[in-house]
Amino acid sequence: MTAVDLVGGAQNCVIDCAQIGKGSVVAIVNETGVDPAMVSAIEDVARDAGAKVSVVWAEPYAKDDENAKIPENIFAAFRDADILINHYHSLSRVALQDEFPDETRVRVPNRATTAALLGSSWARFPYGVQKAFGETLEDIMSPGQRWRITSPAGTDLRGQFVEADSALAQAYFQTDEDNNRARRNFPGGVHTPRISIGIHGTLVAEYVDGAPADMPPVRLTIADGKVVGVEGGDPEGRARARILESDGYLDSWHSGINPKTVVPVKRTANPRKWYSYAHCSPKMVHFHLGRTHSTINVACLDQTLEIEHKPIYENGALIPLSDRRIDDALTRYKLDADVFRTETVL
Repeated sequence: MTAVDLVGGAQNCVIDCAQIGKGSVVAIVNETGVDPAMVSAIEDVARDAGAKVSVVWAEPYAKDDENAKIPENIFAAFRDADILINHYHSLSRVALQDEFPDETRVRVPNRATTAALLGSSWARFPYGVQKAFGETLEDIMSPGQRWRITSPAGTDLRGQFVEADSALAQAYFQTDEDNNRARRNFPGGVHTPRISIGIHGTLVAEYVDGAPADMPPVRLTIADGKVVGVEGGDPEGRARARILESDGYLDSWHSGINPKTVVPVKRTANPRKWYSYAHCSPKMVHFHLGRTHSTINVACLDQTLEIEHKPIYENGALIPLSDRRIDDALTRYKLDADVFRTETVL
């Protein structure tokens, strides 16, 4: 990583993603342990863009303490900023939803929490290109379209995207990025979760929240959107137990859309943290298990996705899509389709 790379990542976050400009009221909130050099790079770019910037630090939120309170300076920043760059990741989405149920400000959770990550190819992958690809997928994954997901491990699932007036379409995550959703994840990214009906087939999960990193895959049998059979997994049964904690419904999923995703932690060292990065890569599709705000993530790798028999992902790689929005973004950033070549993350 060079100083130029670091500035490039900061500009992608501040200008392209958060759309900070002259007169913006910006808060950068951080928990202790976040790299100050990364914070300074983002602050400098925001100030250079003409924004009014405040930088806030606090100890991580004690989420395991039932009496824990959000630090006053963090709460004030979430309340008052027009645009918020969030490095206070110990505060969960659910807790924020409870405190700010009608949030409309732009909030950018930034996972590139070190200078090395902010200067990486992942953080420098143009947000405008990622956004254009995501918007194109939104159109392709339109209501009523039928899909199929397969994987080398044995996944073979089929389903149909719900109609816009379906009750399931009002699920917690099914909201439009620009008009209704405050969050703009950076570096990202994943496409908007897709709500489906009639999901049936086999999901061979190579990752399950809370299961050991080296577990054998778990074979889930799905009928009409619900798990009706669980086989395999680790000998201790942690994967199976985790799955059975849910109500069994599997209504939504999404895949990664940032082909340059970097995973700075080994899966064997911290499976959950590994997943939090890896799910941004096209090499993973993950499903939300349970009809709740706190779903259990189960994922398969190197998937092939077809929509109405047309391949969209093939063996964990994006297929360059022909769309004016993507073409315009590639032209704007002076790139070609080779930018979509997917880097390995495993």
